[in-house]
Amino acid sequence: MRALILAAMAALLVTAVAPSMTSAQQPAPTPAPTAKQPVQFTLASFNAALPNTAANIAKAEGLKELTADRVKLVSLADLVKQENVKSVNLEMRSENVQALQSYLTSSRPNAATIRQALSTEALKLSPSDVVAIDVLDTGDTVLYYQPPKQ
Repeated sequence: MRALILAAMAALLVTAVAPSMTSAQQPAPTPAPTAKQPVQFTLASFNAALPNTAANIAKAEGLKELTADRVKLVSLADLVKQENVKSVNLEMRSENVQALQSYLTSSRPNAATIRQALSTEALKLSPSDVVAIDVLDTGDTVLYYQPPKQ
């Protein structure tokens, strides 16, 4: 009887330990892919892009597959309203704005593609309306603009 009890206990022990040994040997399951989070455009992202104009222009020139649909247009006026700020002072950074606008009117790589994105049906923007550029790691290009005065 004692042998039978020991055998039953050994069987329970093997059953209890075996699944944990098996699961420890198996690789962890791959997590399900998550949806890509949309990029939030804020005054902070604008303020981060503005002093990096030269680097972002260089990134834009290096993009191999830039198309107009990969250029995102963000209204600075909308950001100011969303964040309840009275205005944004661009005077201190005018050399960055001028360098960007000069690039956009040039024949340098991808400038024409970006200009094409500016002239959508809904928005008739020109390079002089653009005040900052941010080239994201995804290759998407964000242009911050001030709406033209009507």
